[in-house]
Amino acid sequence: MNIKINKTEFNELTKVKSYIVGSKLYKTDNPDSDTDYLVIYEPIGDSDIYYPNYHQLQYDCIDSNSQYICITKRQFYKNLF
Repeated sequence: MNIKINKTEFNELTKVKSYIVGSKLYKTDNPDSDTDYLVIYEPIGDSDIYYPNYHQLQYDCIDSNSQYICITKRQFYKNLF
């Protein structure tokens, strides 16, 4: 489940890296497709160590027709392996 955040909250994240994912990555997009990004961010303080986050944050930018799915670095690697 994704937790929706607003632009201000999205801008407050300490972003480490972002990657294009979804239809544009797989070259299956069409003119109406949005651009999906996976954003890896550092959590504020030690909250990621003490409180596991099984959810991802999601910011939908209407101006650029983009969707940003944000996940902590620790959770990204946990999901990867």
